[in-house]
Amino acid sequence: MPSPTHLDVPALRCLGITHRFGPVRAVDGVDLEVPTGSFTSLLGPSGCGKTTLLRIIAGLERPDAGTVEIDGRPVDGPGLSVAPEERGVGMVFQAHALFPHLDVGRNVAFGLRDLDRARRAERVAEVLELVGLFGLEQRMPSELSGGQQQRVALARALAPRPSLLLLDEPFSSLDAALRASVREEVRSILHDAGQTALLVTHDQEEALSITDRVAVMFDGRLHQLADPETLYREPATREVAAFVGDADLVHGARAASFMVDTPLGRLATVGPVESDEVTVVVRPENVTLRAAEDGGATVRHVTFFGHDALVAVVLDDGTTLRSRSGPGAGLVRGDRVRTTVTGPVVTFPRRSRSPDAVPA
Repeated sequence: MPSPTHLDVPALRCLGITHRFGPVRAVDGVDLEVPTGSFTSLLGPSGCGKTTLLRIIAGLERPDAGTVEIDGRPVDGPGLSVAPEERGVGMVFQAHALFPHLDVGRNVAFGLRDLDRARRAERVAEVLELVGLFGLEQRMPSELSGGQQQRVALARALAPRPSLLLLDEPFSSLDAALRASVREEVRSILHDAGQTALLVTHDQEEALSITDRVAVMFDGRLHQLADPETLYREPATREVAAFVGDADLVHGARAASFMVDTPLGRLATVGPVESDEVTVVVRPENVTLRAAEDGGATVRHVTFFGHDALVAVVLDDGTTLRSRSGPGAGLVRGDRVRTTVTGPVVTFPRRSRSPDAVPA
């Protein structure tokens, strides 16, 4: 186990990381810390710079500015660039990248060349047991399922006991049903190993469900770093609010320090209202619909998921909105409904010439 002093030093610290591709700033002054023993995700849409940042951390790209420290040791910065294999970093890629001509045992042992044969075999058996593949050392990659191949890739990355494990969209090549089970397995494996890890993903459900902390990136910049619940309930920017989870953005006007008037009525706010004109974030699970002929909205369509349904409505003033309800809501297109919003809402100062409503 790491000493208490060691735990005070973050496994990863990035300060002012900037990287350009020609005139484009792929990473723009990013500061990021990953505490030792934590599982952090780097979440954002395609092209936001998250994979470039991961490659800089791994040593596969050089930053134009900024510094990278791993376990308190500088590995990148002005006049310094430690080779990838000397950084104490493991990587798991989207495509597994297993050697097809090597069996499972030799794939896992690939990064253990500094150990003698007995210790190498012992470590291979140890990590294969950790990932639930003990006894499969002699299987070839082609004889394994997609989920098993991903666990072999994870075992290979864990075998050298890296200070930091980097996972680059590791589940995106799996089908939807397998993806959910494998990512839960990976979370358990990393927790059991006490392994510090940084996951790059564009899948918000993935980031929120399996990692301790989520760093959200847009256009090369880090917008917010928080635990999943805080990120969802208290987004720091409009971009985070719209990207993380389902949300409708509607226009509002300040009614009091902690109240706004909206097309949905007067609503309480999470924090003080900072502007006369604001954008209000409304989550579908906070919207209740009740059939009523004199209601102020009409059902546009119902999307059924089995365990719940997403009901899109349009208010009489044209505002669009969604409500998440149980599977037995009994509403159909054209029904008139009354809308109620429960709980306080998050607001942001309204941007000029920027529409608030998100089409349902």
